[in-house]
Amino acid sequence: MDFHKVFLPMLAILSLRCKFTVSTEPRCSRFEFEQRLMEKLVRLEVAMEQMKDQTSATGNRLDNCMTEVDRLTLDLSLAQEQLRVPTILFKATKVSNKIPKPRSNYCLQGYAQ
Repeated sequence: MDFHKVFLPMLAILSLRCKFTVSTEPRCSRFEFEQRLMEKLVRLEVAMEQMKDQTSATGNRLDNCMTEVDRLTLDLSLAQEQLRVPTILFKATKVSNKIPKPRSNYCLQGYAQ
C-alpha cells in the first residue's frame, strides 16, 4: 500500500512537470517557418549555381588540356620520325699505340729497294 501512495503522487508531479516543460518551448509561426525554409532554399540555389559554373569551367579546362596533350603527342611522333637514324653495322677492333715490329729483314729490304 505504501507503494501506491508514493508512486501515484510522483507520477502526477512528473506528468505535470513534463506538460509545462513541453508547453513552454518556443514555437514559431507557420510564416516564420516558411520564411526560414525559403531563405535556405535560396542559399542552396545560389550554391548550386556556383557549383554549376565551377564544374563548367573545370570541364572547359580539361578539354583544353586534352587538346594540348593530343597536339603534343602528334608533335612528338613527328619528331621521332624525323630523328630516325639508320643503323649501320661495322666491326671495330682495338688499335694499339705501339709501332708494329717488322717480321723479318726481308720485308724491310723489299721496301728499301
